[in-house]
Amino acid sequence: MQRGKHIGLRRASATLQPSGRARGWGRGIVRRVLVGIVCAGLAAGCLPRPQHLRGAARLGPPERVLPALPDRCGVADFRRLTGQPFTALAGQSLPGPLRVIYPDQMVTAEVLPTRLNVQIDAASRIRHLFCG
Repeated sequence: MQRGKHIGLRRASATLQPSGRARGWGRGIVRRVLVGIVCAGLAAGCLPRPQHLRGAARLGPPERVLPALPDRCGVADFRRLTGQPFTALAGQSLPGPLRVIYPDQMVTAEVLPTRLNVQIDAASRIRHLFCG
């Protein structure tokens, strides 16, 4: 091919260089977009943490990360039943409503501070107790 000969492309025209590569509109845009993405990613890592996240714990068990909530459902009185069969709750006097959560059961997002939630496992043993 001759040097400088123009060939038509669908969206842009390109000029053949002595190396045989086409130089034109398409390659330049892709390169600029990629450089822009890389620069934006690098700049985002240099930004300071937002004020509301400074000093906040990053990860950990909820008992250590979240502040303790007041015991409005009497869960402290029933912690001793963790690991016991679910029927151990049958003779207990509950201060408020009870919700039993079975394995893989979906529950509503409503929160009632006086409600005692009991998660049980597949063997019908009490796995976890919490208010809400």
